[in-house]
Parts: sequence; C-alpha cells; structure tokens
Amino acid sequence: MAITNHERIGKTMDLLKAGLAPFVEQEFVAVHAGAALSKARQIMGEDRLLGNKPLSEWDSTALLKLMWEAWNDVFGRVLGRAERSLISELREMRNRWAHQESFSTDDAYRGLDSAGRLLTAVSAPQADEIEKMKMELLRVRFEEQVRGEKRKSAGTAIESAAATNLKPWREIVTPHKDVASGRYQQAEFAADLWQVHLGEGTDEYRDPVEFFRRTYLTESLKRMLVGAVQRLSGNGGDPVVQLQTNFGGGKTHSMLALYHLFAGGAPNELPGIDAVMQEAEAKKLPAVRRIVLVGNKISPGNPVVKSDGTTVRTLWGELAWQLGGKKAFKRIAADDQNGTSPGDVLRELFKEYGPCLILVDEWVAYARQLHDGTDLPAGTFETQFTFAQVLTESRLYRNALVFLAADKTRLQDLDEAARRYLAWESILAETNILNLDPQQVRQAETQKTASDGAVTARIPETYQWILVPVQKNPQAAMEWQAITFFGGVFPVIVFDNLKTAVRTVLRGKKRIEQDQFIKFRTYYTFEARFCNPASGREKGG
Repeated sequence: MAITNHERIGKTMDLLKAGLAPFVEQEFVAVHAGAALSKARQIMGEDRLLGNKPLSEWDSTALLKLMWEAWNDVFGRVLGRAERSLISELREMRNRWAHQESFSTDDAYRGLDSAGRLLTAVSAPQADEIEKMKMELLRVRFEEQVRGEKRKSAGTAIESAAATNLKPWREIVTPHKDVASGRYQQAEFAADLWQVHLGEGTDEYRDPVEFFRRTYLTESLKRMLVGAVQRLSGNGGDPVVQLQTNFGGGKTHSMLALYHLFAGGAPNELPGIDAVMQEAEAKKLPAVRRIVLVGNKISPGNPVVKSDGTTVRTLWGELAWQLGGKKAFKRIAADDQNGTSPGDVLRELFKEYGPCLILVDEWVAYARQLHDGTDLPAGTFETQFTFAQVLTESRLYRNALVFLAADKTRLQDLDEAARRYLAWESILAETNILNLDPQQVRQAETQKTASDGAVTARIPETYQWILVPVQKNPQAAMEWQAITFFGGVFPVIVFDNLKTAVRTVLRGKKRIEQDQFIKFRTYYTFEARFCNPASGREKGG
C-alpha cells in the first residue's frame, strides 16, 4: 500500500529519534558527566512531556531542540555549521508535520535528505534506512512524471510534417537499461567506496571492467595510479598520499580506481590501464590486500561482530581484521579492547601481510566524535592522532601504501566562527556609541566568549596537515612530506634559532629566549628545543 509524503516525514521523525538519541546522550555525558540529564532538563525548561525520561527516550522534537539550544557548549565541539543548519531545517519540518501540513514530493525528499545527512554526520545506522526511503520516493516521482508525459503524448495526435523524416532519438542513442525500463534512480549513481567494498551497488561502480570502461583517466588520476603501481611493486612511488578535493572533486572516484586496479584481475582487461602499466614500467600487478576505512560508516560507539565472530571496536581493529582476518586481529586484540594505539605491532602486520593498499576516507568525521576522558569503545581523540602517526610510518616499508582524504570544508566553519568573534568584539568596543544597556553588554560578552571557544575548537579541526622536510642523504634534494595532525599540541617542538624565539645563543643547547616566545610556549605547555648552529641536517630529518 502506497504511503503519503506526510507519513514519510512521520517515519523520518521516528528514525531521527532512534539515531540521534545515543549520540546526544553520549555528547552530553562527555561534557556534563553525571549532571548530564539535569543540565538537559534545565535547558529544556518546563516540558511536561519529558517527565523523568532519560535522554535516550526523548522524542525527536526534544532532541533537535536540545541540540540547537546546547550547540555552543556541547554539539558545536563535534559538529559543524552545516549540521547546525540541518537541525534548524528539521525542526521546521517537524513543526509542519505536527500541524498536519501537506508535503510536496520535493519537500519530502529534501526532508529525507536533510535527516540522512545529519544521521550520517553522527554515524547513525538509521541513515541507511533513510537512503532507501529516498530511493523509493525518487522511483515514485519518476513514475508520476512518466504518467504525465503519457497523458501529454496521448493528446498530441498530429505530428509536424517537418519532423516526419527525422529518426526518433531512441534509434540513434541507446539509453541505459535502467532509464529505458523506467527504473532509473539518481541516488544509485553516487560513488560509495564502502558500498563497493561490501560488494553492493550498481555494476558501474562494483565491477572493475565496467568501472574503468566508464572512467576517463585524467592526467592527475593516471599519475596517481602509476605511483600506486610503482609503490606496491617495490619500485618507488609515494607511500602516503592525501587526496585534497572539494565536495564533488572526484576523491571517492579516485579511491575506487585504486580499489579496482588491485582487485586481482589482469591489467589488460581493464580499459585504459595499459598506458598506466607502461608508464610505471610494470608487466604485472602484485597481489595486494585492500583495506577500506570510511569514517562515517563506522561508529565509534557500536562494536561490530564480524562473520567469524570477531568483535571489532576500533579503526585499527578493523584494519587488522581486513588485513589478515581473525589471526591478524589477535595480534592487536588487547589494544582494540582497551582503545589504545597498536604501536609497532601494526608495522609488523604490514610487513607480514603486505603488500597492502589502505584507503581511508572521512577520518575527521570519525575522530571528531571522540573525546578524551570518555569510555567509547573506539578510544579517545588523542589515540586517533597516535594511530595516525603509526599508520603514516608505513613509508618505511616498500610494500605499504596509505591514502588519506582531507576534510577541507572545516575551513568554512573556522571562517564563520572567526567572523562571529570579531563581530561581537567590535560591538563591545563600541558599547557607548551603540548605547547598550548592562543586559545587552552581558549578552554580547556571552556571545563573544562562546565564539572564542568555537574558534579555539575549529583551529585543530581545520589545520590538520603538517609539512615535514625530508632529506634522504646530504646530497639529495629536500622533499616535503605532508602528515595529518588531528589536534592537540606536541609535547616537544624543535626550532631553528629564529630571532623571534631566541635572543642569545649560548654554549651547547642553552638559549636565552625572547619574552614573548616564553609566554607562547608556556601558554601551550610544550618544551622547546633548538638546533645547533650551522647544522643543516638537523632540520631535514
């Protein structure tokens, strides 16, 4: 039986409740600990419908309102401006639904899409159900359009004489079978690395031959594939590659190209790969173990039970299991259980099970859900940074290749937070000119403090990349290597004897530091060490 758009929105509200409740409770407990529930009730005011219910039993209305009202203190620490806009839109949609307003197909699809994006941002499994509802709605809409076109064509009995000699376009261009049969669904043609890894999706993305048949190898994509072949064959190539693109820039498509290139098939069966093999000076592809880690598809709070009974809690547990099944996982089982980085064991696994291709996507979306001091199975935010350091050390081994995808959209959030801070600072500087009363001044000060906190939180999220100079030997050219840095401050930082930091160079490692530099390192609580004068190799790694 067909359901109405109003009923679709109602079901969406139920899925939002189920998906947001664990996340909201987790974040409130992380900030307010044992006082989480009382603080939430204080924010919500006199809401009799909530009664004495725990946060996990609140409905979608209350959860969305709480996320909106507690944004600066709680949820703005882990979500961005885009998610805040989604919350506002979903609250408005819920109000329309509660007042029995009608929803057009476009309105319903937008509501489903917004709910799906918010659930994906918090790694809620209900996002998959929302995706199915979106596909079903697109199918219904397509059928409505087909019926409309048929009614129009039925009323046109006379064709133009000028068109009698033209062949129908269907005889010249053959539509895709889904389009020709009326089963076309636009959502199915969005690249999804995790879906392909699970063996799902359409042939265009799942089948290597079909994928490369439909893929135009640009120079940058070809260069990336050549480097991957060289690296995994032990003949050079970069060990760690960051794919930095804006939304829709081809990041997932590039990762799928790597995934299919090393699927185990013959390279001469893949269209366009002959040129890649020729440029890489390789006659065959090595047997490669492929590991896929997609941050918004793996929940840090919900352990996964694999087909062989293995329970995986962390990213490094997932990596080890994909690398060598239960046997490899046992090597890091204790670290997976305790949420601690596996350290040198990971290096041993790379060496034993290599060559391997590790594709990491949406890591920031995963890491920003973690907080120090919480008891999430996936560990803390700090352990993600330690794991990143261990993972990028694969550059020491000729048979490991790691691809990381950056989240450049965080720069927009930082820019917005900085603008808000500067705006409130300007208002406070002109208190007399604006004739603000004491209450308005206090409100402005509160907003300035909140904006300052938002800027502080956004900086480590945005500037994640560290450029490290590397020199293989004294005669080699200097190269720069980019390393992801998830946040926090290094305990020890090595400096050149720059004048802004050092006033006087004494004997050995002793220095008289500039007063401003002392304030700087004291504030960020790191130890400063300095290079020896005229020792260039100390700065090159």
